[in-house]
Amino acid sequence: MFTDIVSALNGFQSGLLISLNFSDSDHKAYFNWIDQMTAEGLKIPTSFDIDKYFYFMNKFKVSATEYNKPVIYTLLPDALINVLNASNCPK
Repeated sequence: MFTDIVSALNGFQSGLLISLNFSDSDHKAYFNWIDQMTAEGLKIPTSFDIDKYFYFMNKFKVSATEYNKPVIYTLLPDALINVLNASNCPK
């Protein structure tokens, strides 16, 4: 996800998830979510929809079988948000 956020901020729609076995509707929903949280590539996100985060995490683990392990729903992505919030990038 971090790669996809950085890609969006640099004007691209790329990253790891584009190469996975997602349906067209899931690809579209994922990149719409990235666009929404980055204000269409203009701002570093300061938060994001945790339900969508876990939805796409589950899609990822099924598509990338080497990561197909149980999701720990109490392990929140706080580190990612903390790194983004601590950056000097526009928010």
